Amino acid sequence: MTVAMQGPEVVGDVEDLPMPGNVGKPTADPFGIDPFGDYIHGEYSECGPDGCGSECGCGDACGCGDACSCGDGVCEPGCGCEPSCGCGPGCGCGCADGQYGCDGECCNDCLSIGPGDPESCHSVRIRVPKWQELNIFAGVQGFKGPYDQERDGGNFGFHEGFNSGFKIPYTFAGYQIGYQAAQSQLNGDEQTDEDDSHTQHFTTFGLFRRAKDGLQFGTAWDVLVDQRFHSKSFHQLRSELSWLDCGTHEIGVSATVGMNDNDLEDEEDDDEEIRFEASDQYVLFYRVHGKRGGEGRFYGGWNDDSDGILGADMMLPVHDRWSVNTGFTYLIPDAKNGEDGASEEAWNIHLSMVWHWGCTARQSHSNPYRPLFNVANNGYLILDHHEEDDD
Repeated sequence: MTVAMQGPEVVGDVEDLPMPGNVGKPTADPFGIDPFGDYIHGEYSECGPDGCGSECGCGDACGCGDACSCGDGVCEPGCGCEPSCGCGPGCGCGCADGQYGCDGECCNDCLSIGPGDPESCHSVRIRVPKWQELNIFAGVQGFKGPYDQERDGGNFGFHEGFNSGFKIPYTFAGYQIGYQAAQSQLNGDEQTDEDDSHTQHFTTFGLFRRAKDGLQFGTAWDVLVDQRFHSKSFHQLRSELSWLDCGTHEIGVSATVGMNDNDLEDEEDDDEEIRFEASDQYVLFYRVHGKRGGEGRFYGGWNDDSDGILGADMMLPVHDRWSVNTGFTYLIPDAKNGEDGASEEAWNIHLSMVWHWGCTARQSHSNPYRPLFNVANNGYLILDHHEEDDD
């Protein structure tokens, strides 16, 4: 958060800050590459490097010269701020990129506090993070895993949450914040005679850098607070590295590593405890991106116990504001069928309706700051028992 006092009007050049969605490109990229080229307001712009073109407005402030017509039918130097050119009084014509006209003055996106009399007070500008992508979702899920122990009557229920993507200032990288809650076994459990449901809370924080072509990567920290057997928290790190070809085909690797463990009382022996942690997962994946915003991923690999992993997830737009998100994960146990195999297998399936802020369901593919990772669930974060070494 930045708080600044408004001073006298700046004369001369104003710093061109690298804000997404503005005409013109940022001035610095630590990686030396602009990942999405002419990314403007969620689309690729046909404008030239000076921001001119049929979709970019006109006037001398754009550098269009005599390429457009103003109110008198003739484009002359300085006519770019006439109302007929879409740049009338108070609209910020002549302000630097990322600034807007406020009562005839140029200013950044701001929240002004106090009366509007400039002779009696200062204006306080407060900058807050601006989401580049915001999705709100809700749906159903079912899952099973070793952490259920005797509470193994099936975990069907509902979930709801959000996922949001932001731009890291002065870079072409992004970060994301997501959360979802899942309510399962709504009528209790037959095996243990528990009469209440249980709730899980998943939170995901991520850093990433998307690309239209070439190298793409990111890492996310997932936190699960599980309330099946008291309230216990589990943490893991998810990372992926991939290569995109023409913005459509993507091949990559992903690694998930558990960061902590918790002891749970053995249901079969009260004097014993079983140690659980998020299972380490190592997978290869192929992801395909559609031109209308949809994408799908298929993956396979193994975990640290030599169990196999298969899965898929996809986002399919059905409207400018709505998409369907679905997927599954199946952990194939390295154990013989029967009691051992059934108690060690894990699976998850989910289906969600997703609402996109700003009607971006079919345009989000061109947004380099949309979240790279889905919010964690029981397929991305699998709780497995941890074998302790004998002392």
